[in-house]
Amino acid sequence: MVIPAHPLLLVPLIMKRIPSVAVRLLLFPLLALAIPACTGEKLATVSGKVTFKDKPLPGGTVLFVTEDKSKSESAQVDSEGNYSASNVPYGKLHVGVQPAAKSIAASVPKGVPNSKAPKDQKPPDSYTSTSGQYVDIPAEFRDPATSKLTVTVESGNVPFNIDILKGSK
Repeated sequence: MVIPAHPLLLVPLIMKRIPSVAVRLLLFPLLALAIPACTGEKLATVSGKVTFKDKPLPGGTVLFVTEDKSKSESAQVDSEGNYSASNVPYGKLHVGVQPAAKSIAASVPKGVPNSKAPKDQKPPDSYTSTSGQYVDIPAEFRDPATSKLTVTVESGNVPFNIDILKGSK
């Protein structure tokens, strides 16, 4: 019998040897969940606070990318600048920070009226809401390849605070 290279490929071989359909239906989900855990990939949780010019970043996304660019993980930044990313691979990672998206209203030039909306009607929440407050982070910090921010993950829980333009006004 040839053993497949990836553990998930073992599932059909194991299932063929179990005669009862009912037992197969019960075992398949358990095998599908258990076998990937045997692959040995180490994952960690990286968490901390993102600041921009010495103030908490009020929303956005932190990106973690492996040096070979084969794996990545991201985490949302809350209104206080805190983030927590689980399933971050071990090793040296490049880090980028993307700002919260601008609202649709922020993208419309000042003075341009919304001709389709009645003047006495409030615009929909989707027009003005975002998942945080947009902050114009310099482009170099947004891309993990250009930010020069790195973290080395060697254990299960890694504290990592990100200071962008610390001491700038």
